[in-house]
Amino acid sequence: MGAIDNLKAELISEAAKVVDTITRLACLADIDDWAAVRAALLAFSGSDIQSYTIAGRTFSKKNTGEMERRERAVYGRILTALYGSGAQVDARGLDNL
Repeated sequence: MGAIDNLKAELISEAAKVVDTITRLACLADIDDWAAVRAALLAFSGSDIQSYTIAGRTFSKKNTGEMERRERAVYGRILTALYGSGAQVDARGLDNL
């Protein structure tokens, strides 16, 4: 999960630059949420794991489609908080994290 940890660290670094406190804190919460969902998706890929718990949250393999949609939506919110409403979610490469 090194790549996820590296991306999460960079996102946190960028979020620290957000001036508005509420937006910054919401973005940081979204970053934590995104990282948890992304880690669960990685745990399910190519394995026999049926459920995964991280930071007190449990994920089920049967919900991977919903989790993928959530991951992309949360990542989109993060980008919007960091770079404005014109930010586009580029999912290329996210599958490789």
